[in-house]
Amino acid sequence: MSQVGAGANLVTNPDAPVNIFEVLASRTLTTLGIQWSDGPYNGGDYILDYRVWRADQSSVYQIDGTGLLTTQYKSTGLTPGVTYTFKV
Repeated sequence: MSQVGAGANLVTNPDAPVNIFEVLASRTLTTLGIQWSDGPYNGGDYILDYRVWRADQSSVYQIDGTGLLTTQYKSTGLTPGVTYTFKV
């Protein structure tokens, strides 16, 4: 346990990203681009990277991208006509 004023950096979980939207210019039959903004609170430190999860209407969320250093992502290998949901 750190003493008050001892220079400790207390870090908590950051707020979830906000304003997630599709980047229409990235859309193809099998690709969808998304972009987001950081949540209002960063947890008390820098955001190191992001992870994106993807699910279709018949599955649970699976990791689609990890170690992302920007607030944009392109999901590839999608099936036309299937509805997908994403979490960042």
